[in-house]
Amino acid sequence: MPRYNDYKDECGSCKHFYECDRWYNIIGPYNTNNTDKGYCDYPGIKTFYYPDSPACSHYELRGAYGSSCFITTVVCHILGYDDDCFALESLRSLRDNFMQPNEECKEDLFAYDTVGPQIAKILCDDYNETKDTSVAQALYLNFILPASIEASQEKPNNAITIYKKMTNMLQETYNIKTNEELLKEYDQSKGGHGYVKTREV
Repeated sequence: MPRYNDYKDECGSCKHFYECDRWYNIIGPYNTNNTDKGYCDYPGIKTFYYPDSPACSHYELRGAYGSSCFITTVVCHILGYDDDCFALESLRSLRDNFMQPNEECKEDLFAYDTVGPQIAKILCDDYNETKDTSVAQALYLNFILPASIEASQEKPNNAITIYKKMTNMLQETYNIKTNEELLKEYDQSKGGHGYVKTREV
């Protein structure tokens, strides 16, 4: 079965496109479980299309896997890579197996979870408006891929340094601030998902 990532610049990856069951009842956002027609909810259109139909002028790339997502996920999604690609799997492993259990990584995870969703939204919105992949390509080749290689070779500190350089650059470029007030109650064990989770009292 194809993934909705496979429908690059086609209806299947548009935020207005929804999956339907065999009776054309809407199930939810198109997620590759079905290659039959889906439903476009854009005002003035509201009709059924196949997921591989060419995108129209109202096409907007669906925010990758929800609003609370990695910068890496958005970049990989824009470039058409699957959710289990090398970069995403390597950096998830880095987060889960090295950063979350390591107290020294708390501020890095917190900073990313604070600014990550904002950066991811800007990247996604810019792509939706321009269909230009050059920024995503540059981020992938200069930062994400090198960090992923370091992580896969069990060099976590090198990977973190590369990724922090990218995040700091984007944070400065887009003038995004962190919210330090939440750091004290930040739940590091759930960190690195692109949103801030505080500890339960």
